[in-house]
Amino acid sequence: MFKFVDKPDPVVVHAWPCVISLPRDGGSTVKAKCSLDFELIDQDQIDELLLEGGDRALLDRVVVGWSADVVGEDNQPLAFNAENKAKLLRIPYVRGGWVRAFFDAAAGRAAARKN
Repeated sequence: MFKFVDKPDPVVVHAWPCVISLPRDGGSTVKAKCSLDFELIDQDQIDELLLEGGDRALLDRVVVGWSADVVGEDNQPLAFNAENKAKLLRIPYVRGGWVRAFFDAAAGRAAARKN
């Protein structure tokens, strides 16, 4: 059964898997995995953010945290804050991975997990 709630409470999904394809020479990529926390907003809000500022504006709004598998140059967990999020959002391949992960979460597509 699916129950429709006209004004639902905000939904945050924690530790949603994300794969970032790091570009390498010769057209290859290396897959880097991390986990993100997303606030799932409604489609009207998604559309408005995309029109106003593209995927960067959307991700700035919906990425509300990340797990300890997002690390800095020292291999220590990177603190989740506005400054670090802005730095990561300037990297196109990071944004690409985050966008794919968000829309998978928003669409209810179960994340593929390999053992």
